[in-house]
Amino acid sequence: MRAGALCLSLAAPRAAAAQDCNGNGVPDAAELNGSELLLEDHDGAALPPGVTTHMTGLWHVELGCRPAGACGASQFAYFGQPAVCDFDAGWVYGNYELRGLALPAQHEITLTFCSFYEGEGGASGADYDLAFVFVRPEGGGALELSDNVSGTARQAVWEARTADLSAYAGQTVDLVFFFNAGDDFANGTFGWGVDDVGVYAFAVGADPDCDSDGILDECEIAANPTVDQNANGILDACECLTAITCIGAPNSVGSGGRLGAVGMPSLSLNGFSLLADDIVPGEFALFFFGFSPLDPAPFGDGWLCVAPPMVRLNPAVSVDPAGQVLRPVDFTSPPTDTFAPGDVLFFQCWYRDPCVGCAGFNFTHAMSATLCP
Repeated sequence: MRAGALCLSLAAPRAAAAQDCNGNGVPDAAELNGSELLLEDHDGAALPPGVTTHMTGLWHVELGCRPAGACGASQFAYFGQPAVCDFDAGWVYGNYELRGLALPAQHEITLTFCSFYEGEGGASGADYDLAFVFVRPEGGGALELSDNVSGTARQAVWEARTADLSAYAGQTVDLVFFFNAGDDFANGTFGWGVDDVGVYAFAVGADPDCDSDGILDECEIAANPTVDQNANGILDACECLTAITCIGAPNSVGSGGRLGAVGMPSLSLNGFSLLADDIVPGEFALFFFGFSPLDPAPFGDGWLCVAPPMVRLNPAVSVDPAGQVLRPVDFTSPPTDTFAPGDVLFFQCWYRDPCVGCAGFNFTHAMSATLCP
């Protein structure tokens, strides 16, 4: 699945249809965005030949209950009741299906859609307020799970979601958006909204626009060879690497604190941040880094995974009500202003967790970051 090209198909400006910067006879727009197999915006756009829609239960298309936020402001597919904007109508369930979509062989296939979910966050068949995306393979076989929305979505926000359908290349499939309340209790929340369902096919091979700037990488390199200083055909900006090096221990609010990257660890772009998630709201957190990993060593209620010497990214910061904290890493200011491309740093986040009978502090995942120009 091509995350870079996928984000481009949702948001970045597309190349003009006639532009062909590398002179290969294929318009840049086709190379960048892939072939659009389907785009259902629920505003009357024509569906591909042979594709039909089918809705059961509370699924319908409307505008009145659409929440504000990203993903536009037009009609959308909604599992919920008009006007009251909830699904409090007993034990309710239903499918929204896009049937008969032909997928080309020997292609990478990506599903994209906008999703707004608010419910009890069920992650398996035994839970409640399930929101799943299934694929029904050619021949009407059993439904196969493609995206567990209710088990992974953030509550009550529009978010762009993706799923890799490459396993179904060469088949004609049905896409099934399935909601099941699971009971008739606590159903007074929004439910599930879906919009801008797109399916895109990319010829098998490397991502042609790894930095998602709307320009083919090979054309960028031809125009300015300094953006590929090691001359390997890959933009230096796309060789910034991050990887999880150890997993955080469980804490008082869940399975453990996570650490992720926002932006690329590029010294010139200087837009890299650390995001700690699933830690204790209202407490303090402190990020730090070192220069080599450490086999997980018990410390406090968790694991220390960065070897000394370690450098603190002061000051400590307060965790927000969602259990998150974002820490920009400024490569132009101490203590992170002396590094060069290719240097590898190892980051982790210490946080307070004043649970009963425990040490009172814990650690998130640890993450390595390979710096690039």
